[in-house]
Amino acid sequence: MEKGNGMSVLPVCPLAHSLLDKLTVIVGHCEILAEEEQADSASSRRLQLVRQAAQSMAVELKDHQCDHLALRKLQQNENTRRQSSAGRLRTLDH
Repeated sequence: MEKGNGMSVLPVCPLAHSLLDKLTVIVGHCEILAEEEQADSASSRRLQLVRQAAQSMAVELKDHQCDHLALRKLQQNENTRRQSSAGRLRTLDH
């Protein structure tokens, strides 16, 4: 899935990647079908709702992935800091 600026979003896990791919297909098909429908028809309005729901789910998934990635980086930084501190303490003990 792409951000509005055309940059791709790299998911943290394979499941997220798969879900984003499927949501992209749904959005794309909705756009193609909407071009074939009359703008004010009931089916066109339903297509728009499906498209909006798929886009909303993709944004939520992307945001969750960004939150998860940020948390993972914080944990890695904390682990690195602890390992570094433990190494300095061992050096002082000898």
